[in-house]
Amino acid sequence: MNSIDKSGSNLSPLQELVGDEITIRKGRPEDAENFSQLFLMTGEEFLPALFGPKVKKLMSSLFKYPNNYFSFENSSFLILDNQIAGMALVFDYQQKNSWFVFVRTFFLFIRYLGWDIFSQLSPLLRSDNIIAKIQANDLYLSNIAVSPDFRGQGLGTKLLNVVSSIAKSRGCKRIVLDVETEKKGAIRLYQKFGYRITKKSDFPIGNHIFHFYHMILDLEVKSTPKTLPKPEHKIIKSEDSKIVDHGDSVDTGKVKGIPKNPKYK
Repeated sequence: MNSIDKSGSNLSPLQELVGDEITIRKGRPEDAENFSQLFLMTGEEFLPALFGPKVKKLMSSLFKYPNNYFSFENSSFLILDNQIAGMALVFDYQQKNSWFVFVRTFFLFIRYLGWDIFSQLSPLLRSDNIIAKIQANDLYLSNIAVSPDFRGQGLGTKLLNVVSSIAKSRGCKRIVLDVETEKKGAIRLYQKFGYRITKKSDFPIGNHIFHFYHMILDLEVKSTPKTLPKPEHKIIKSEDSKIVDHGDSVDTGKVKGIPKNPKYK
């Protein structure tokens, strides 16, 4: 679920970018209002259908707490000219499958949705079998958005680079996301970045059916080159009083005999 622009650059996660007044930093609880606004941009119709009409207030509240799927701990913000211009929310396989994180998120839902949780329970429970399906060594890109005021400057790709760097720093081998099929611009950007569509899923909620592409980016895993052991170098004195070099002196499969008093012509 995404709302981003097109273009690009490289950067490391959560550090100052090469450019004018652009920085990437971890989310903070006080970013809750900006987060909820950007979050809602990633699925203007889908997210209210999934989480209910109070989705903006719900996400603003959950964002302030640690140890839940929508926590500030899982977010990164792009700052341009001292203003929040974009956001990415990620979590890995261990976080998604943590019983503690699941229970905490669920109880926060109950706390802030109240009785409305029962009307949203069916789509929320079904969502886990349709979207956000990841495996070990995956990083899930849950939401990514660039504010409309800052689009067209390549900030979407900068955020994608940040996500890639975060994944590599955690030892992840893939980044996985789900995007609505109607978001053609975002899909083109992901494909340009290297993501590939692996399947299409339909998610019916009420009278509406939402369509998603499941996309994966395979990350290059750099293997440590093996250091070959140095050949054992031995000098052995043979019975005929010749020194035979077994080791580096081996040439094309032949052992060189070096006489005691070599004569040079």
